[in-house]
Amino acid sequence: MDYSRYPLEVEHLNLQLLPAESDRMVVLVPDLDAYKLMAASLLPGLDKAIFLAGWDFSGTFFELREERHNTDFGIKRNLDHEILPTLYYHIGIQRVFVDAFISNLTPLIIVAIILFALALLPREIEIGRVLSICAAVFFIVVFSHLDIRKNIPSGEIFYLEYFFFVIYFCILMVPLNAFRLAMGLPSRLFEYKDGLVVQAAYWPSVLGIFFMVTACKFY
Repeated sequence: MDYSRYPLEVEHLNLQLLPAESDRMVVLVPDLDAYKLMAASLLPGLDKAIFLAGWDFSGTFFELREERHNTDFGIKRNLDHEILPTLYYHIGIQRVFVDAFISNLTPLIIVAIILFALALLPREIEIGRVLSICAAVFFIVVFSHLDIRKNIPSGEIFYLEYFFFVIYFCILMVPLNAFRLAMGLPSRLFEYKDGLVVQAAYWPSVLGIFFMVTACKFY
């Protein structure tokens, strides 16, 4: 399974069907005439009662594929001149996005709203309160991130993790701005009309980064 696009994966499970008697020249073919309607969306050949938690079945189909093996499987014959097609049964699955959205993206959305609310607070707020709020939301995001990493066996950065990295950056910027105010360091960008530029650019910047990550991953 390729989890690089989690939670928007579309996968194919390939089942190789081989004859029970390997010492005979047998080619397995699907009995297509036995089906009243033959369409991948109707899931031909798949039991309607089959349930795969967290996934939906998108389609099924048969395939005959010619394969050249580098072994004779213990059968003494010339396989170079006996290339027979192998029957494969393909099952298309796609992850249920609603489940992943509720369990993984809901904390990020709440934290993003809290950070935006902090940007709207007056500049006279104590730096200790800002730090306590940022520390609280930071642990929420971290534990949510670790929980996903624990359940997804992926050795690479998958799609959803980029959302966490953006939120980490936002969490870091809020206390840095609070320290800047406490130390009296000037900033034309953050001080223009009491931070109007930062407040107005917050959501376009965050959502714009999400869009660019999505475009790079899927196009």
